[in-house]
Amino acid sequence: MPIRPVPVAEPAWWAEAGAALPTSTGEREEHWARGAYMVKAQYDTTAHPVRLMLVDSLRREFPIGGVAAPVHRIYWLDRPPLDRAQRSALTRAFDEAALYDDAARAERVQPRPMVRVATRR
Repeated sequence: MPIRPVPVAEPAWWAEAGAALPTSTGEREEHWARGAYMVKAQYDTTAHPVRLMLVDSLRREFPIGGVAAPVHRIYWLDRPPLDRAQRSALTRAFDEAALYDDAARAERVQPRPMVRVATRR
């Protein structure tokens, strides 16, 4: 039996939550528009299944990088602008997160002894 849709009012929290979701989706890409620019996630089958690009108002694309998982949301950090403490905390958090998997390794390099070459006159 067919059921008619029931209209509901937009909840108060939706404006903030909806800003993180894609503004358009296609078969192999998603877009998040933000004023004069856009972030584009392009799905592929290479080593990085999702390529991220920043697209300006002239439709020029600037590669940002790649991620190995689908992009579900983008959290914009430009409005309101971050202060120095927030930016520092985010930088520290991302730097520490980069060490979570086994791909990150650290090695200690032993300094080489200095060799002096003596010459006779």
